[in-house]
Amino acid sequence: MVQNYHHDAAGRLLWRTAEDDGPGLPPSSRVFVSPYDTTARYAQHGHIVSCRGLSTHLTETCTPGSPIVITDV
Repeated sequence: MVQNYHHDAAGRLLWRTAEDDGPGLPPSSRVFVSPYDTTARYAQHGHIVSCRGLSTHLTETCTPGSPIVITDV
């Protein structure tokens, strides 16, 4: 379970986090998030937001009325 846990100096099994003072996450080449999607990875945006899986960025136009989402660039 290298993806989720690690053992501390006392031998206790602990949850892995991306914090600087912890053991950190394993290399992305050894991490899987879903057995069905092996390209999904851990991502951290700034110091607050982090996620596992796939992410996307959306852009909305500034015209009045209903939102018009740009899907292809």
